[in-house]
Amino acid sequence: MWGRVPPRHKNFTGRDEQISALRAGLLNQVTAVVPQPSDPVVPHTLQGYGGVGKTLMAVEYAHRYRGEYDLVWWIMADQPGLVDSALAHLAPHLGLPGPGVTGVEDAADAVLEALRKGEPYARWLLIFDNADEPEELTEVIPQGPGHVLITTRNHRWEGVAETVPVNVFSEHESVEFLKKRIPRGITTEEAVELSEALGHLPLALEQAGALQSETGMSTQEYLRLLSERTGPLLREGKPPEYPKPMTAAWQLSVEKLKENLPEAMELLRCCAFFGPEPIPRDLFFPVDEGPIRPEMAELMADPIRLSKAIGQLGRYALVRLDQANRTIQVHRLIQALLREELDEDTQDSIRVEVWSLLSAAAPKSFTDASAQARYLELLSHMRPAGVAESDRPEVRRFALNMLNFLYVSGNYETASRYARNFIEKWTADSGEEDSFVLEAQAKYANRLRDLGRYIASHDLNLAILPKMRRTLGHAHPETLSVLSGLGADYRARGDFWQAREHDEEVLRQYQEAFGPNNTATLRALYNLALDHTLTSDFGGAQSKHERAYMLFKRSGPAGGSPTLLAFWSGLAQVVRLSGDYTEACDLGEDALAYGREQLGVEDPARCAPRWTWRSPGGSRVSWTRRSNSGRTRTPATCGCAASTTRTPWRRRCAWRTCGG
Repeated sequence: MWGRVPPRHKNFTGRDEQISALRAGLLNQVTAVVPQPSDPVVPHTLQGYGGVGKTLMAVEYAHRYRGEYDLVWWIMADQPGLVDSALAHLAPHLGLPGPGVTGVEDAADAVLEALRKGEPYARWLLIFDNADEPEELTEVIPQGPGHVLITTRNHRWEGVAETVPVNVFSEHESVEFLKKRIPRGITTEEAVELSEALGHLPLALEQAGALQSETGMSTQEYLRLLSERTGPLLREGKPPEYPKPMTAAWQLSVEKLKENLPEAMELLRCCAFFGPEPIPRDLFFPVDEGPIRPEMAELMADPIRLSKAIGQLGRYALVRLDQANRTIQVHRLIQALLREELDEDTQDSIRVEVWSLLSAAAPKSFTDASAQARYLELLSHMRPAGVAESDRPEVRRFALNMLNFLYVSGNYETASRYARNFIEKWTADSGEEDSFVLEAQAKYANRLRDLGRYIASHDLNLAILPKMRRTLGHAHPETLSVLSGLGADYRARGDFWQAREHDEEVLRQYQEAFGPNNTATLRALYNLALDHTLTSDFGGAQSKHERAYMLFKRSGPAGGSPTLLAFWSGLAQVVRLSGDYTEACDLGEDALAYGREQLGVEDPARCAPRWTWRSPGGSRVSWTRRSNSGRTRTPATCGCAASTTRTPWRRRCAWRTCGG
């Protein structure tokens, strides 16, 4: 299994001593000849400052020793909130339910457990690229028989991992690299002189080699320009994370690019305000909504010029192109240098431009596989682009849609973190009763409930309901959604009769606002049916479930619908509780077949397992298993036999509201 590993760099040079030391360290981390699950994983780090080639060295190690592993998985670790998601997407490759079935955190936990046991693969390698603080990854570094490799600039990893320092090239490595990079010819003496001028910094040498190779510039001319044009730049006293050789080499490449293809420079500046992760090339497409700088709008409207500009950036080594995945990636150091040279007004205009491109690229759907793949690509750029800082309606709508995606993909913790950030930023900018602030709070309340924080969810819904009514009106869909959420809070807390009385009023308001056959009204009817079930009125529950199911099936959307599946499944459950087991089995099999065919086996609506008993008081309750780490886990499939496992349990309502 080979996942997400970047392509090998064709001009990779040297580093044999460090790679050998890394390999020896990884092999000696266990004492037994055959690795055992109990053997501890000792993470190994490649540590060095920006531009020395840590990531390329990790890529080279993965490719060079690919045959020694059954599984290699690459994880971008600069945003800790996304690490769980990267681990979760490994689950199907280990024969485990994916995040769509169990949620991101449960899928990630299952992956860590499988790696610990070495099942099905004992020879595995996980690479965490560009990690920062050790504490941010403590819980997600797997134990077991495999290997963990981390690239970082942070010296604090030396205290918790075996460290292989990565420094600048030796003179021999610099000369070897330049001779590979400049195929038209460079003498050994010229290579020595050039590498010394650039401090043997690999990224700076790459920039210099690309410029000379692309333009035919001689080494002596390059050295002259380096001295004449960048002398003042080198005396400015850049911060230590901007090595002077890198700054100088980058500046020369930029100057030449401005002369030959100025529109490519504008594209590069735009890329500097995305994250350092790969940027899908098809994001650069004309948009209907949101401000775009005229020069960028003109470039994106001409696909031939756009392709030429992207190719030129690649040839100058200012970006890294992945032709297979159609992405553009800019080194974070180059991004920082590009941003720093711009005045504040220009930075603001480009940042707004990036927000427009991100929001325009977001699909309207959150459930189909292609839409979820696109949202996952955009997610890594949310924080670096500062999306939370925008006050533009279309950008805030995109941000809220991202919360919806995180919900349907089961990533509740990350959704909660982003929601808190949006609420804080938007409240400061627009006030407590701004409609987007209120909607973000409503989504945050739902995620609190998903995470088992029922009292906090109830209190938040109760606090924002009057604000919703003042700002949006009593009959607004978002207002009624919060009102419905209060019913879910009552159910989650076990107040079933209060939930029933509350949801009767909610249904009445939905019927008055939208009519009896509207989808939102039918969801409210479904919720009331759950209340009747929980208060043991199975006959009343069945009639309501039947009505919701039949009306939605008659007028609902074509194709797969999670809502229809929920209504169908709810009807099957109440028929079973009424004692009609054969009919319940028929309904359940039909519902499951529909889910598999229309939604796919990974859809969370297809399999919502519960272990159920009756409490001493007769109430039907459900329980979910809690892992030793404190993370809540649910079983992977309806046939899970884990109910016999001796683990701590906690009470949770068996019935979820439709649509969260």
